[in-house]
Amino acid sequence: MKVLAVATVTAAGEPRVSALDGHFLHGTWTFSTAGDSAKAGHLERRPAISVAHIDGEEMALFSHGNADRLPPGPELDEVDAHWTEHYGSSPFSWGDDVRMYRLRMTWAVAYAFERDRLLASRGITA
Repeated sequence: MKVLAVATVTAAGEPRVSALDGHFLHGTWTFSTAGDSAKAGHLERRPAISVAHIDGEEMALFSHGNADRLPPGPELDEVDAHWTEHYGSSPFSWGDDVRMYRLRMTWAVAYAFERDRLLASRGITA
């Protein structure tokens, strides 16, 4: 789990950013929000978003794309199982209208201040 800054846009074209829990699965972010939240309303009407994960000054991942609401089926089941294992309960038990999304990236860039040291600290050799 990583904290994401997720930016949406209002009907008036005004940007809105908030923090969400994000899980990076199969090369993209998954995140959830309550169905009655402003963020859910923005995503349903204007799914274009920007997402940033920044880990201090060590690394960052910036991406743009569209938020796709996950429909019932195997992909949603897999995401729910992952989140349930992480949190100890299904996100769908947290409220009456929990919505799960995946980011369909159209652009992304990563930054690492000391790339080799960062990779080595995670057991990865360049």
